[in-house]
Amino acid sequence: MEVVKPINSSKLMWMKVDDRLQNITYEDGDLVILRPGFYFIYCHLQLYVANCSDVHHDLKLELCLDGTSIKESLSTVCKPNMSCKTSVQQELSLVFLEKLLNGTRISVHFSSYQYLDL
Repeated sequence: MEVVKPINSSKLMWMKVDDRLQNITYEDGDLVILRPGFYFIYCHLQLYVANCSDVHHDLKLELCLDGTSIKESLSTVCKPNMSCKTSVQQELSLVFLEKLLNGTRISVHFSSYQYLDL
């Protein structure tokens, strides 16, 4: 799946690129479950902070079901005690296995969308 570009909000919108997904549809940028069952969700984002100054950046990736955050991944880059004046690359991942019901909406939110490396 691909993220709709340009990214200008913390909610990542998914773009339908093909019909490979089975029992899942797209609606308003979310994934919607069409058939109940166990689903394995893997989300991996690559980030790029071009100018790592003395200000730290907290990065938070959230997986939401029906608008409720159920899993998060946190990372801090460019910590004040780092002597980093160049760019920083970072990756955040989430893995989740859950039994989902028909109509469950899956969305992904990212706190610092301007750093996504797409």
